[in-house]
Parts: sequence; C-alpha cells; structure tokens
Amino acid sequence: MALESKATLRTVRRVQFGILSPDEIRRMSATEGGIKYAEVYENGRPKLGGLMDPRQGCLDRNTRCTTCAGNMTDCPGHFGHLELAKPVFHVGFLTKTMKILRCVCFYCSKLLFNAQYPKIREIVTKSKGQPRKRLQHVYNLCKGKMICEGGDEIDVNKDPDDPNISKKGSGHGGCGRYQPNIKRVGLELVAEWKHVNEDTQDRKQILTAERVYEIFKHITGLCQLLDCFLISAVSSLFWMRSVTCWAWIPNMPALTG
Repeated sequence: MALESKATLRTVRRVQFGILSPDEIRRMSATEGGIKYAEVYENGRPKLGGLMDPRQGCLDRNTRCTTCAGNMTDCPGHFGHLELAKPVFHVGFLTKTMKILRCVCFYCSKLLFNAQYPKIREIVTKSKGQPRKRLQHVYNLCKGKMICEGGDEIDVNKDPDDPNISKKGSGHGGCGRYQPNIKRVGLELVAEWKHVNEDTQDRKQILTAERVYEIFKHITGLCQLLDCFLISAVSSLFWMRSVTCWAWIPNMPALTG
C-alpha cells in the first residue's frame, strides 16, 4: 500500500497561466547560481550543480531532499534553472514576436506610424484595456508599411540653425529607412528587403534572438501611448537575460524523483 503524504492539503481556488520573468525564475529556483555541470553523479552521489542536483528532490528512498529535508513521499520536488550564454526565442511566442517586429522599425525601434496618426489614435481609444485586440489592430495597420516615418526630420542637408526651418516636426523622429518583410520559416525568423538602404546590404538575413532582443530593448516612448502592450509583450517573448527552466520547458517546474 502506498504511503500517504503528511503535507497539508489545500483547496485549489483558481489556476492562472502566465510567463515567469528571469528574476522570478532565479528567485524560485532551488539551484542558486543555476545548473553548471553536465555530469549527473560524482563519487556515486548526485553532483551539486549537476543535472540531478540533490536540491531538486530525492532520487531514491535512501536519500532526503537537501532543500526541504523530505523523503520521496513528502518532497514535492523543486525546479532549478540554467543560465544560457545568449537569449533564445520563446517558441510559444514566436508568432507574436514576428508581429511586433512588423510594428516597429528594424533600425530605430520606433513605431512605423506617427503616434498622432488618426488611425493610431482611434485604435488607442477603442481598445482601452484590451492589449491583445490593440496589438492586432496596430499590426494590421503596420504590416504593409515598408518605410519608417520621419526620415524628412533628419535631413543632413538642412541647417539646424536656419530660422526659416520649423523646429516642430510633424513626424515622430523615425529614421526613414526601408523596412524588411519579416517571415517565419520553421523556428526561425527571416528578414527580407525589397529595397535596400545601402548597396552593401544583404537582401536577406536570418534574425537571431540576440538581434531581435536589441530591437525590442530600444523600444521607447510607446508604453503610455499603447497601454504597455508592446513593452509587456516583449517581456514575455524571450527567456530574456538568458534564463530558462531546468527541463527546457517554458514556465513549468522540472521535478526530480
């Protein structure tokens, strides 16, 4: 007959699904500093900092968990984490990553449309409190735009001290560069330009998670305008700052035993 756990039973009131941030994963992880070694055992015992770190739970009936001191019956198991060398895409949000890339400039990270554009203001007004709906509307508006607005504001031929030139621009300070068409090919994102900005530029590039992270990291001034839909989405798209759960499964504890 199986042994019954002495752990206190609690009623589950609700279940909420979400994405753990890197700081939350580190804080909840039982393996301080992360899993550092590929070895499982050392001198016949689970290796501290290895894939079967004893802080994650019991491996057999003769051992106790070094985190909670429970045996195989009492210990619920604890998850650890890996510190990755570089950012990687969160595969569950790859499509949303592509959508946001189509909304902002590939070079300066600004929204492709001026914030004062009537349709943008209409979207903001009608989708208040509905970030998913707002993202979809902004995406539908921006996906066909192949140039970043505001390039006329940074004309190098204009004298900035000329009193005849208005200091107030009608745009939003974009770079005016041609934008690529972002496509998903399997688990990769590919940028392809119909019009290049420089003669030496490649017309096709595979976008690494590190490159996309740099684009998203420089998104500024959109949080208030778009009710944080871009900023909050960005934090969910990557295991940013290179943290992931031990079992390589997003947001799920990896239990041992």
